[in-house]
Amino acid sequence: MILLIIIFLLYLNPNICNNQEDNHWFKRGSCRKLWRPDNLPGKCFGLKLHNEYEDLKHITTVTNAGDCRSLCCNIGDKCVTWQYQNSSSECKLGPPVRLGSEGADTGDWCEPNPPGKWNGYRLKSKTNNQCEWGEQLPNQCFGFGPEVMTNDNKRHTTNSCADACCNSDKCDMWQEMEGRGCYIGSKSAVWCDKEQGAFEGGRKCIPGFCGGLENTILPAHKLALDKELKKEKSNIHV
Repeated sequence: MILLIIIFLLYLNPNICNNQEDNHWFKRGSCRKLWRPDNLPGKCFGLKLHNEYEDLKHITTVTNAGDCRSLCCNIGDKCVTWQYQNSSSECKLGPPVRLGSEGADTGDWCEPNPPGKWNGYRLKSKTNNQCEWGEQLPNQCFGFGPEVMTNDNKRHTTNSCADACCNSDKCDMWQEMEGRGCYIGSKSAVWCDKEQGAFEGGRKCIPGFCGGLENTILPAHKLALDKELKKEKSNIHV
């Protein structure tokens, strides 16, 4: 009779076993007090989708940032950095990634600013140094290179940024935002985000990659693990 009930339940919900397995990966794990205090509000590079990892390929959907962080915790040393984009429900995991221009022994990095609306266009045509602009570029583009400054080393306005691009033979697209600067470049080297969805993310503290907080975070993490272990042992003996 029990076997028939189990078969009937599997018939009604064939994913029931997978759901139980998913719940295991979404548990908090053993990373208590191991996370660095900074958030990752801008797009990170060098990460890959969670289901590209062999251990997690059966998990099709991650519905929130907390679950994404748990996945990073529970695959151990394979993940140091996690990031979740709310608009696309994408959970990405990966190795150590530096935030902005901070010092770190890695080529992977995260944009330090959250997504915002940019001023910018692609070049449609150019005649006698007069430019006609085509497609608007409201989402952030990457690959421009360093910020372009005016001749007197000041930040460009929106109009002067467009002029800087038009006056360059190597520019066919530009972007500018107040407080962020002017960037010009070529479509062969630049690509743009398709959406402006907000990001959440974090990084584990590991030796050599903790922003100088190793002596604070790592002992606190060890103490938290010891407390959890003692609690588990006491529950066993109850």
